[in-house]
Amino acid sequence: MRFSIVIPAFNASARIANCFESVRRQTFPAAEVEVLCVDDASTDSTPDVAREAGKRLNRFRLILSPRKGGPGAARNLGISAACGGWLLFLDADDELMPHALSVIDRLSRERPELDLIAFDWTYQTLRPELKSSARSGRRDGGYFASRDILIERYLQHRMDGSSIFNAYRRDLFADSRLRFAEGLHEDVDFAFRAYAQSCRQTYEPSVLYLKDNHAGSIVNQISERHLDGYIRAWSAIGDDVKSQPNLGSRDLREAYRWGTVGAVATRVREIVRHESDARRRAALFAHLYKAAQSKFDTLDLGLASNSAKTTYHMIAAQFLSVMANATLELPHGEAQITNFVEGLAGKSWSCQDLHHSIFLAPDQVRTCCKRFFVGGEIRGDVALFDVPKEPSRAIEPEQILKAKQALHQAINSGEPTGCDGCPFLEFKDWSPLNRLDLTYLSMEHHSICNMRCTYCSDTYFGGAQPNYDVSGTVDRLVAEGALERCSIVVWGGGDPVAAKNFGPLLKKVAAGATSARQRVLTNAVKYSAVLEDMLVDGRAHVVTSVDAGTEATFQAVRGVAGLDRVLGHIARYSKAGQVSIKYIFTSDNASDHDVRGFVALLAAHKLLGCDVQISSDFKQEFIAREAALAMTTMYALLRRAGCESVIFDELLRARLTRVLAEEGDALVAAAHRAVGFEFIASPATLPRVVIWGAGQQARYLVRETLFFKTAAVKHFVDSTPSKIGTMYLGCEVKDPVVLRDSEDPVLIAAVQGYPLVLEQFNRLGLEPKRLIRDLVI
Repeated sequence: MRFSIVIPAFNASARIANCFESVRRQTFPAAEVEVLCVDDASTDSTPDVAREAGKRLNRFRLILSPRKGGPGAARNLGISAACGGWLLFLDADDELMPHALSVIDRLSRERPELDLIAFDWTYQTLRPELKSSARSGRRDGGYFASRDILIERYLQHRMDGSSIFNAYRRDLFADSRLRFAEGLHEDVDFAFRAYAQSCRQTYEPSVLYLKDNHAGSIVNQISERHLDGYIRAWSAIGDDVKSQPNLGSRDLREAYRWGTVGAVATRVREIVRHESDARRRAALFAHLYKAAQSKFDTLDLGLASNSAKTTYHMIAAQFLSVMANATLELPHGEAQITNFVEGLAGKSWSCQDLHHSIFLAPDQVRTCCKRFFVGGEIRGDVALFDVPKEPSRAIEPEQILKAKQALHQAINSGEPTGCDGCPFLEFKDWSPLNRLDLTYLSMEHHSICNMRCTYCSDTYFGGAQPNYDVSGTVDRLVAEGALERCSIVVWGGGDPVAAKNFGPLLKKVAAGATSARQRVLTNAVKYSAVLEDMLVDGRAHVVTSVDAGTEATFQAVRGVAGLDRVLGHIARYSKAGQVSIKYIFTSDNASDHDVRGFVALLAAHKLLGCDVQISSDFKQEFIAREAALAMTTMYALLRRAGCESVIFDELLRARLTRVLAEEGDALVAAAHRAVGFEFIASPATLPRVVIWGAGQQARYLVRETLFFKTAAVKHFVDSTPSKIGTMYLGCEVKDPVVLRDSEDPVLIAAVQGYPLVLEQFNRLGLEPKRLIRDLVI
């Protein structure tokens, strides 16, 4: 006998026939499958229905339990009676996919050393009226690569605790200890012991199991019995850890403590989800607190000192804090806990790039290009996965999506990731990450460059060609609909114009992402007529760096000669369309001579109509006072020369934080003295402003600048439809058209989008004097 399928049943007469039918429809030979239905003392006609439905099965036995012991006790009876080499547990209201047994059989024969095979699942039908999680399927498949990781992640409460989504070699049950407990949530400690006792496991990512999500399901109910069952199970796991702290190659007690946070937090969440009566919720909270106190050695879970900000940690900390406060009346405490949990619903840690951006590097797909410092170490450029060298193979959108989902889960589970310490992560209600929906695509697929700048790295001038079919990858993204909402395509890496296929590829991407503007980061050594045509059509935007006020400095910083040639190309591009010129400050180009020389060069080449972005070397964590003074001086001189759009970019602003905190007022005074006039915005003359933009730049300005320590935000405006009518940083986000009804000063919170916002500002017919052009620091 190859398979034994154990089906516990209690009052399942309405559903059990469909369950049996799913077994009958298996593509695997019926003669090698036995079905053991264990009736758990049903009070309806379940035994009769099972007998009748069982007649259509090749091998079927009905086992009648003498008393109701719950699904665990019923499964134990089935385990004892089973003859098959492999066991599966199938609930009486669920179904198997037709190919399920064939897939498991194939895996077990290909890898005969396996004793546990996990697989994916989904709901038969979605029922939005039920308050259980709408998310179906496993998120823990990657943990099956290592037994040590598997056990540790289970103890950390990061895995599915169900027994029904695994197949077990029957030899595992030779140890009589591997049995289910009676009562509810019997799966939780059973699954842990099965993982701990198995020697070889694997994960099958295809869906083999269909779950029926109905009101009577255990995941849609809550009571004292449910709470006791879960706490009992988690406590039993703790007993195992105490008796065998080194089940794997590491001490697991800290992992168990982490998981206990999840055990408490999920029970609090389930009470809020499934109990609508406030008095009952209060009673259940009290029962949970008492049960946890009696079963766990301590409820000091290290929450106060733990830096993790997972949802579980937040819920557990709030619950234990309220319940431990003896002076608080419980009805009031119930509201505190409930409101807190409901306020977290649907929220998670993520960022705009993780949800809506990809960066195609030569040998990687990345999810961001942000760089930040943690403990003096530079981080960022977070990779989703490496791409092996297969030049004829395109990258599939599904692979990118799964990698994003895995990173998102890891961040919110508190696992170490490349995103740890990132200031751009936000805890809010993000859209579901269930399809690849890109608003930002970065084409940095090669590192061919005709310069070697002092602040650059081998990543961007090493001459690397892509390991994959870039054109085919674009085709896949278009076919999948991933670029339908894409608004920005950035061309970077080395110098994109230096690649032989730049023109044709630029046209292909533009045709596939019809709503996107092409932002080309070029050093302007080589001129592109294709790019010029797109500038004329308003479909492209050139961003280039000059970084010098003299030829000598240009050669020192950029590694080649030809400043006049570059400026000539920039001037040609600027006549065709929008151009942004960057000045990246380094130790080689921060002199007053270079600052003033740069402004004079822009004037001489008639480039003051371009947008100018002032930036810094990304490898520097902080900006020194002298460099900050040079940057502010450049800002002032460009404004006085008539440049309409001068911006400190996000990289620079993040690195100015310390010098502003330590010497802000002195720096402002010194900057004004250096140029002989005032150009830094003052809250004394601008006490209340409207910010245009409700994103990361706005958040930085409000939270980090000296200006907003005194000045107030009246409200935000943003043209993004999904943001209008929401609250951001405690203020309402409105449609920009409301600016016509007031005289409030307006501050644009954008960097790359600054020119577009400025266009919208002018199209609204607003008075130019309302726009805050002074520097906000």
